[in-house]
Amino acid sequence: MSEAEVRRRRGRPARIVAWALVAIGAILLLAAPLAHAFGVRFAVISGGSMSPTLQRGDVLVLGKAPAALDVGDLAVVGLGETAYVHRVIHAEDGLYVLQGDANAEADHRRVPHSEITGQVLHRIAAPFAIPAAAAMSGEGKICITLGSIALVLWAALTGRRPAGLAPPESRTA
Repeated sequence: MSEAEVRRRRGRPARIVAWALVAIGAILLLAAPLAHAFGVRFAVISGGSMSPTLQRGDVLVLGKAPAALDVGDLAVVGLGETAYVHRVIHAEDGLYVLQGDANAEADHRRVPHSEITGQVLHRIAAPFAIPAAAAMSGEGKICITLGSIALVLWAALTGRRPAGLAPPESRTA
């Protein structure tokens, strides 16, 4: 077997991983607009009131608020920087009593359904959430960050560079 053949075979696993990362990156870059179209949002946990269920840095997948929440559901109250997630511990006549899992007592007021802006659909644990995404908010920033990281990893694994970035001696005229 020639040296070129050996090098080509040795690089095959890296190429497979690289193309998988490219596919994941492309999907993530498209995920934000598609998720938004279906009413899905992303949020990053910044407080500790829902510990141990939700930890700082966890990324949450949020859906629209259903017509009614059940006891045990994780409700999103408010929008933007003031939004928070607490568990429904009592529901009656469109009013909800909420409590953070780490809090000794329930929240002091009943929350009307009109203030419930979403529901937690899924949690991506902090060790698996990209640290850069944990520092940001908004589904676009998270998806672009994850997609960019995947593309950078692809470039690093394949060793390919755009012709303008290659060292001068390796450029062909």
